[in-house]
Amino acid sequence: MTTTKHIAIIYNPNSTGDSEGKAKRLKTYLAENLAESSVTLMPTKHAGHAEELAFTHAKQHKKSLIISASGDGGYHEVVNGAMRAAADGAQPVCAVLPAGNANDHRSDIAELPLRKSIVEGNVKTIDLLEIEIRSGRKTTKRYGHSYLGLGLTPTVAIELNRHSLSALREAWIVVRSFYKFRPFKIKVGDELLILDSLIISNIGRMAKVLSFERSDLDDGKFEVIIFPHGHKLLLLAKLIRAALSTLKPDHRATEYTFEVLAKTPIQIDGEITELNAGDSVTVRSRPKALSTLL
Repeated sequence: MTTTKHIAIIYNPNSTGDSEGKAKRLKTYLAENLAESSVTLMPTKHAGHAEELAFTHAKQHKKSLIISASGDGGYHEVVNGAMRAAADGAQPVCAVLPAGNANDHRSDIAELPLRKSIVEGNVKTIDLLEIEIRSGRKTTKRYGHSYLGLGLTPTVAIELNRHSLSALREAWIVVRSFYKFRPFKIKVGDELLILDSLIISNIGRMAKVLSFERSDLDDGKFEVIIFPHGHKLLLLAKLIRAALSTLKPDHRATEYTFEVLAKTPIQIDGEITELNAGDSVTVRSRPKALSTLL
């Protein structure tokens, strides 16, 4: 039985999914099954608000459970807020109630239905990706609960985010983006790489259908999957293989640094941002940094 006394459920009332409805139903369930715990609903008001709500709640309650009723992007904000609080001594547990488009994180790591996991207190510690972006004199640090991607994956994601989605429209956008896509260049040390895609992942799933072979969630390593630039038919074959079976990573690492040579988008847990030419990115594994529910 969980010993958590303070539970926050963060949701987006303007979500295209059923974030608010799922959050309210979970609160009702927890009120009936965890009578000694207080459960607070926290609606977001703007982009980035979930991070601030998670930070504030974790600071107010040293040992708390923070649930994000969202997709991977909303959960990304919650994890980053919780990590900021953890740096100040808080001990939050985070979990995601799937309410987004892909929900890759929960789909890949779940051992129990979330409701049962909460009630039973099935808390485990897993690794995080620490992503440091150096742009001129500015350094930004983010934590990724699942993956980051450059190349084809964020290009497709940007197009998907611009449209309301049906299965047919989503498929058409993916095909159109695939044929319009152009390769990008990075430097790893002194080596120049021309790539169609670069994925660094701590889970074995991305974009709902792509799957990779992964090691344990708490082994202190992440997977690096590289798609060297080649004929589009070769890229298509590799994507189909990742959709129908599992891709083996090119290697596993504890740290990976690269420099982008032109402006390019980067996707971190479903959230898209822009890298400028000359930006340097270092990804490190943060072993067992996140307490979560499996």
